Amino acid sequence: MTNNHTILIVDDDQDTRNIIKTIVSAKGYNYIEAKDGKTALKILEDQNITLILLDIMMPEMSGYDVMVHLKTNPATQSIPVIMLTAKGEDEDIMSGYNQYSVDYYITKPFTPKTLLNGIELTLAAI
Repeated sequence: MTNNHTILIVDDDQDTRNIIKTIVSAKGYNYIEAKDGKTALKILEDQNITLILLDIMMPEMSGYDVMVHLKTNPATQSIPVIMLTAKGEDEDIMSGYNQYSVDYYITKPFTPKTLLNGIELTLAAI
């Protein structure tokens, strides 16, 4: 089972990326992974990405920094973003939605069902 959606997985933790890859590939999603924000932005220059799963707490360039680049670049500003992070306080979640215009917010640890639900709801909205 495959589909036309390609998900960019951006997380500095290899174990987390491996878990996400297993979950999304089992549902037929294509994926590309990036270990940091700079790599993600480079990938976005020449890949057709449908959805971004973005960690917030990463070295050098946080997920928030990546969001600023995404939302100020006409080529990437319409790509939906799901924040996937351990930052689960109400103010973190509201900041993600209000200040950084994320499309969905999932806190770690997450279940496969929660992740897939977020992906499916986000993709249904585009």
